[in-house]
Amino acid sequence: MKLKLAKKNFLDEKNSPDLADVVIVPFGLEKTVCFGKGTHKGPERIIEVSPQLETFDEELKKDVYKEVAITTLAEPKIKKSHEAAIGQLEEIVNEIYKLNKFPLILGGEHSLTLGAVRAAQKKYGDWGGLAAAVYQAATTSADLRIWTSLPKEFQVAKVQTPKNGSLTLSPPSGGDITVQVAPEKSSLVYVKIPTPKAPAVYDVIPF
Repeated sequence: MKLKLAKKNFLDEKNSPDLADVVIVPFGLEKTVCFGKGTHKGPERIIEVSPQLETFDEELKKDVYKEVAITTLAEPKIKKSHEAAIGQLEEIVNEIYKLNKFPLILGGEHSLTLGAVRAAQKKYGDWGGLAAAVYQAATTSADLRIWTSLPKEFQVAKVQTPKNGSLTLSPPSGGDITVQVAPEKSSLVYVKIPTPKAPAVYDVIPF
């Protein structure tokens, strides 16, 4: 497939995909949003206001983005079927990887992660899929941090995927939680417990 360039570019940076280091993909998928509507407009608005961003890094004393060639693709007409839309994004990211460029996706919801992860798995194997899943999950949420809610510690554990897809978590606050994951597939289970007595909140990201 041919990658079509946008008329409005992120940070007003205009480079051809061949010369770019990073290819920005606007993909305003909005299929599973349950609180409010309009996230599909997010990529367009981000690009629209991007020239007003403060780009100077006070620690490095320079505009770092000038050392990275950026190009922006035109947002495609997203397919109506959810699965078809995921496949559409996967195809776009595949083409970017063929050019040996880094894809940066601006989207409307978490589910688009799957398309990016599938493409990363084809390019880099399972570790690439995991890295893409972690990165996308970390960058598609609004930053709601305040000092009082920053985690005291991080813990990481690797376990085999249960054959029945049922994983049991035992948080410090008590009360086991059963999490469903895809059997015979890899998944990243992200668990957040803001305070010792708070209930655990989790998210499952397959890759």
